[in-house]
Amino acid sequence: MNSKSKLFIVLAGALALAAWFWWNGRRDGSSGPAVGASSPEEGAAAKSAPAGRLESLIDGESSAQRRELPAQTSARPSTSEPAAAPEPKLQRGRVRDTDGTPVAGIAVYRGETTDGPPLATTDAAGEFTWGVEYWDHLRAESDAWTTVLPAFGMGGASVIVVAPRERYSGVVVDERGVALTGAELSVEMEASVARALLPGMERVTACRWSARSGADGGFVLDGVGWTAGLAVEARLAGFEPASEPLPQQSSTALVLRLRRPTADAGSIAGRVVDADGAAVEGAGVAFEGGDEATSAADGGFVVSIPAGATRGVLWAVKAGHLPARRELTDLAVAFADPRSGDPRSGDRRSDEAPAGEARSGEPSVGEPGTGEPGSGDPSAGVPSSGASTYGGEVAAREPITLVLGGAPRTIAGVVLDREGGPVAEAQVFTWDLTRWPQSGYVENRLTTDWFPGRSTTDAEGRFQLNGLLAKPYTLRAIHPRTLEIAESLDVEAGMQSVVLQFASTEAVRRVAGRVVDCAGQPVSRVMIFCGRISSPGVERLRSPLITGGTPVTNDAGEFEFPALCVEGTFLLPAGAELANQERVPLSAAMDLDHLVLTVSRKCSFQVLLESDPNEADAFEVLDVDGQVLPLGYDLGSSSVSSSGGLDLAGGRSEVVYGDERARTLVLRKAQAEVRRVPIRLTPGELQLLRL
Repeated sequence: MNSKSKLFIVLAGALALAAWFWWNGRRDGSSGPAVGASSPEEGAAAKSAPAGRLESLIDGESSAQRRELPAQTSARPSTSEPAAAPEPKLQRGRVRDTDGTPVAGIAVYRGETTDGPPLATTDAAGEFTWGVEYWDHLRAESDAWTTVLPAFGMGGASVIVVAPRERYSGVVVDERGVALTGAELSVEMEASVARALLPGMERVTACRWSARSGADGGFVLDGVGWTAGLAVEARLAGFEPASEPLPQQSSTALVLRLRRPTADAGSIAGRVVDADGAAVEGAGVAFEGGDEATSAADGGFVVSIPAGATRGVLWAVKAGHLPARRELTDLAVAFADPRSGDPRSGDRRSDEAPAGEARSGEPSVGEPGTGEPGSGDPSAGVPSSGASTYGGEVAAREPITLVLGGAPRTIAGVVLDREGGPVAEAQVFTWDLTRWPQSGYVENRLTTDWFPGRSTTDAEGRFQLNGLLAKPYTLRAIHPRTLEIAESLDVEAGMQSVVLQFASTEAVRRVAGRVVDCAGQPVSRVMIFCGRISSPGVERLRSPLITGGTPVTNDAGEFEFPALCVEGTFLLPAGAELANQERVPLSAAMDLDHLVLTVSRKCSFQVLLESDPNEADAFEVLDVDGQVLPLGYDLGSSSVSSSGGLDLAGGRSEVVYGDERARTLVLRKAQAEVRRVPIRLTPGELQLLRL
């Protein structure tokens, strides 16, 4: 990716599936695309095939050889008649090996499985044709060949790259030759190699093979597609990873030797144990600004500290336990070895307590946070693990013991309306989460919930927040239809009978309007999501996006909220045919009965540098005011969006979707601008921008 790009990978997990089935249900059984959005918190991004005429993008063919295929269009069925089965789209693809040679007579399958009959079989030119309404990705398999680069999604290049099928086996051992059990082995093509095989296809995702070593350290990797430069990597908690190149032919003699990391002046060594003193394997250990390590079977770890650090916090965390937190000070002295020549070495001695002695006054439970993520006292509810200060050279040689606590806390309760009745589908949330040194939150590591610190009430208004630290949290609930707010401050983790009741006197009112495109035409089937960033008497609200039960525009583009809070509320239009949209804040000064939301339609295009393929290596798109517009592309059942530009490879981009407001294409090379080109993108067509 362009270094200026900020990519958000939107996985098609629980939210995408929920949005898909909900949307189909709203359309009385008719088939329809998933809903698009602009961020992971705002749902899975939309996927749709461009309407109008499509050009077959079979890689390796000249533009004169490319086939134009008419895209199938279907009208939305009326609600009074059963939905007609959509006609399949005619698709054409090609299978070739890593040298570009067509592969004839190979079976093509949809998805991961090869059970059942194939979708198609390639002809003498390695090409195949099939008809299907929707597909995730395609693979080509035979006894001699296996897929290394599958074809993803509709609208891109339907090219499948295969390689000879090989089988590899061997053993994983430590530095002394002792067999290691449970090592994770993986084989995956490097991104640069994948792009070289399909130039310009930024969406290229290579196949991956994996295995786990057994009790004797042995492993088998079967059906691997060999390509030049392919290697197998082995990882095991408490060891440094190791890799070995794979020979071109199958082999049974691979040996991967893992080594335990050694502590030096730039690292901290120690053990992670539970409350009973037993070693804990697989715990994540991290120091602020340093790397993250994983504890070995004996609980041992070695984690780096950033150069020049003088103090910081060392964390250990594993699901099922409260984390350990250790504050370290005077690191410049404590972890210096005068014999090592480390620039942090010196003759100065620390006047703090020596290793093994507890520091008086160490906090156990901190003050409640301000309501913003990660703003709470990071020490709150976290075991101190003994001494928090180390001094003198001896500290560099004595391991640190991090003691995990008991089970993570939960908070449970019920959400009630003004009359005391249960409220279903209310979002209950807290932002008093504690930052993990690398990314995310400590609470992320303590629960398998999709979003930490968040829960949706059931039919009886009940909720439960999981994976919490032993500290107070501020809880809020947002009404799924009116967006009223209920709040409870300083709720101690562990409480199981919390009551959140909507008792506000805040006024609600009807909010209605219509959605139109840039040409002023109504846009149907647009979902109107909503949320709140503020509410009277509630500080730093920032509610989750409300996506369930929201209105959908009719054929005239109209929508309505019967009763909605206005102050601090925003609307967010989303639909399969829309480009990334911006939030629309509401105000009492607006004509809330006759809102007009203008949206821009999604446009598909591809950049082709025909005169000089080396002219640029990246591009971005600007609107009429010179503002950079988001770009995106589909990746199987996921979607990727970039707030900046995208890459060009071999003088070509992949097929991307942009915005009908686009007016200027900016070409860049090594981040420097090289040319601007006026453009006009048309919704419903795949446009080739030949330069």
